[in-house]
Amino acid sequence: MPTKTQKKIRIIDVAEAAGVSKATAVFSLNDRYDISISEPTRQKVKDTAKQMGYKTNRIAQALSTGKTGMVNIVVPYTNDPFFARYIDNLQQLVSQARLTPIVSANYNEDENAEEFMDRLISWPCDAYILCYSKNLAAFLKSKLPGNDHPIVYIGEKMDDIDSVYSDNKPAISAALQHLLESKRQDITYVSDRKSLYYINDRYALYKSHMKKNGREPVELVTPKRTRNSAYETTLNHLANNKPPQAFSCYDDELAIGVQRAVQDAGYKVPQDVAVTGFDGMSECDFVTPRLTTALYPYQEMCQAAWDFLQARMNDPAREIQTAEFKSHLIIGGSTQMPDRKPCIN
Repeated sequence: MPTKTQKKIRIIDVAEAAGVSKATAVFSLNDRYDISISEPTRQKVKDTAKQMGYKTNRIAQALSTGKTGMVNIVVPYTNDPFFARYIDNLQQLVSQARLTPIVSANYNEDENAEEFMDRLISWPCDAYILCYSKNLAAFLKSKLPGNDHPIVYIGEKMDDIDSVYSDNKPAISAALQHLLESKRQDITYVSDRKSLYYINDRYALYKSHMKKNGREPVELVTPKRTRNSAYETTLNHLANNKPPQAFSCYDDELAIGVQRAVQDAGYKVPQDVAVTGFDGMSECDFVTPRLTTALYPYQEMCQAAWDFLQARMNDPAREIQTAEFKSHLIIGGSTQMPDRKPCIN
């Protein structure tokens, strides 16, 4: 025998059951603390809604309050371990504030910024956190004038947008100096083409250190910024060339592939060839030998970004906020033998 369809619980039903007005129920469930409602009343409404099985209608909520309760985290890729760590930290922070994090990624590199942003802002949200895409941050700022949609950028310092960034130059220089001081003068820099020419602080410092020590810079360019691409490129290079004394890699993702290729080619790490990475991925501790890397202060940067965003949401007119952090070198067995503390953040 067919069962009777269960009646959908409406906000007015919750209000009547809790003995309050519809407006009080709406404001209580939407955490509108700018409205004067006692805490016992707020809690009574929430408890009643939960007992009755009431589910918030996001569309209705946005129409009545002007707020969606959602924060958009925008990254270039979600399948990159570097960005995955930012996504994980930021999602936790947003969720702890009883808001809903959503993640957007611009996988289509052929798509221009305007097309991507048009798609991005077609889905309304209350605020944005953009990671490592300065042009997109500036473009989004221009598309959303005023302070109705706060934006925080993680990556570089910006003059007109709240920003959080890391000074990586000391750690990059320390890694290169560490190789040079260990009598490794023949160092090849490994990068994908895009990172080589467009994200060039690491490459520029590499060239500077090499020239300062009377050595010519040598680049090994991978088709993609993945460990598989780095593995194949390095293996092919070693099959046709004498190995360098060290590989300085743009990031840990490439370094893991390079180190495996060096070993599969029959060379010992670090005795024959040293390898360094950058970013401080947790996997650095699970390759043999452990990878020398530079640790990004991920958690601190994400916390600062979230603090800035909350402050901006509460006070749209406040002055621009910036915070600088520093990455630091962690020496592992891929350049010398002593153990080190785990780089898991």
